[in-house]
Parts: sequence; structure tokens; C-alpha cells
Amino acid sequence: MNTLLVGRLRRRKAAEFASHSARSAATRSPRGLLRRAPSWEPPIARRIVMRSGNRREGGGFMKYSRRNFAFLLPALVTASASAQGTAQTAAQPAADNPVEKLPVIKTRSYIYKDLAVTTNGQNRQRRMFTAKTHTGFKIESHQSDIAPGEVNHPPHQHLREEMMLIREGTMELTISGKPYRLGPGDVGVIGSNEMHNAKNVGTTRAEYFIVNIGRDDV
Repeated sequence: MNTLLVGRLRRRKAAEFASHSARSAATRSPRGLLRRAPSWEPPIARRIVMRSGNRREGGGFMKYSRRNFAFLLPALVTASASAQGTAQTAAQPAADNPVEKLPVIKTRSYIYKDLAVTTNGQNRQRRMFTAKTHTGFKIESHQSDIAPGEVNHPPHQHLREEMMLIREGTMELTISGKPYRLGPGDVGVIGSNEMHNAKNVGTTRAEYFIVNIGRDDV
């Protein structure tokens, strides 16, 4: 009787040991890990190994997790798009420049009575053209009509050069604080970036032509 009980106990222990060993082996294997942790992935899928030479101190390549990569990816995409945009901008021709878009000046006449008139208080202006020469040089011209005692505009300055050609009346052109009195047929030249304006110092209306030479966007 005792012999039978001992035999049964030994067989039960052996079966339990075999079952326990099988479970332990399954737990240690990748298949067992997949059953226990569905999120398990092979190491190559868990990280990106940077092989560009970026090493930690003590050797070894830097490793980035999928989460790190998820944060880095938008920045990489943005940087790539920015680089492409910069390259495209650099490759664009100068046609985007307003001066390059101007028409080349053509042979024609401008009849005084046909010019459109704009007013500013008592003063009047008639614009003729804004164009460029065949060599790409910007040029603009208009006519101004200033009432006695009035100024054409407050003192200002600009990069382009300017010429004032008096047709009628008397204008006092002040350039960098120095006055120049101009009558019919006289011409005043305003250098680049010089502060200037003009006043009608006569008793009748003064009319003159303005020719702007060059561009302000350089």
C-alpha cells in the first residue's frame, strides 16, 4: 500500500515538474513572450540605430525609440520642406522683382490735355509713364501743377535720382537745406538720398516736369 502511494506521488511530482519546465521554457522563448506581451517586437523594430557616426561616450551607436522618432519626424519633414522652398526661391528668376515686370518704354507721345489728373488740395498732378529702358533701367515721369505758396510735398528722400524741369512759374527747390530758385526752362537735379522738397514762391501757378531715374529697391 505504501509502495503504491509513493509511486503515485513520484509520478505526480514528475508530471508537475515537466509541466512547470514547459511553461518556463515557453516564457523564455519569443513565442512565449508574444503570448505574454502582445506589444513585444524584435529589437530592430523597437529602435533606429543611427550609423552616421554619432556615438555615445564609451562607444556604441545612439539609439532612438519609436516614440523619439515620432517626435523627430515632423521636424524632419518641416526641415526638408523648408530646404526645398529655399532652393526653389533661390532658383527663381529676377522676374519677381517689380522693376523687371515693368514694360520697356516705347516710342509714343503724351498729350497734355489727355493726361489723367489727380488732385491733392490745391495741387494737381498728371502722370505720364513708369517703365524701363531697353537696358533695364527704371524711369518714371509726371507733371505737377502747384498753387502759389504751396509745397509739392513734405521734405523726403529716396534712393533714386530725380530731375525737376520748370515749365511755368517760379519754384524754390530745397535740397539738403540749400534753396535753388528755378524759373521756366530751368532744371534742378536731386541726388540720391538727399532730403528735398519744393515750394511755389511766385504769384501764379507753377508747372514742372519730374523725371525719376533708377530704382529704390536695391
